[in-house]
Amino acid sequence: MIEKELIRIWKSSPREEMVKFEKSRLMIEVANSSKHFNQLLWRRDMREIAAALTSIPIFFYIAFDVSFLASKIAACLISIWGASVIFKLIHARRKKPKPWGQDYLKYLHRYKKHLTLQKRILDNVLQWYIVPFVLLMFLFTSGFLTVPGKELFIYLYWVFIILLALVIYRLNKKAAKKFSPKIEQLERLIETLNSPY
Repeated sequence: MIEKELIRIWKSSPREEMVKFEKSRLMIEVANSSKHFNQLLWRRDMREIAAALTSIPIFFYIAFDVSFLASKIAACLISIWGASVIFKLIHARRKKPKPWGQDYLKYLHRYKKHLTLQKRILDNVLQWYIVPFVLLMFLFTSGFLTVPGKELFIYLYWVFIILLALVIYRLNKKAAKKFSPKIEQLERLIETLNSPY
């Protein structure tokens, strides 16, 4: 009963009041979903950075310890690649705008740009993450093919690396799809805030 009465009052309100209500509703909706979205991005970044920080010293040590030239080169390159992953994620994170100290509309434009960058990172995961990872792991393990009796283990490891790369690719593509509705929501809010009412 009360709900129907509120809907009736809302529908009988002047156009300006309805637009103000819609703006307020969209702003609250964006604020609530942004908090959750930012937490997901932060967890993903911390997980990837932790993995890279763990692998860098391990492969750097292996580069000096292993006797195969291909494996030495690959271990050094894996350490460099791990550092580049950390740099890429931190650089993208720094592009995230702060919600205070600026006009709300400017904040929304910058936040949309930030989400578009994050989506592009996920969409391009094959080029900057998976292909270097797979090639470097193949190069690293190829040095061990000269050890008698290790061939089967190396081939099984390569299959594991390919399967892992496929899983990483699928997870990133799935995560990238979550960005489109969020970006569209921001575009709707920007359009609503730019309306004359």
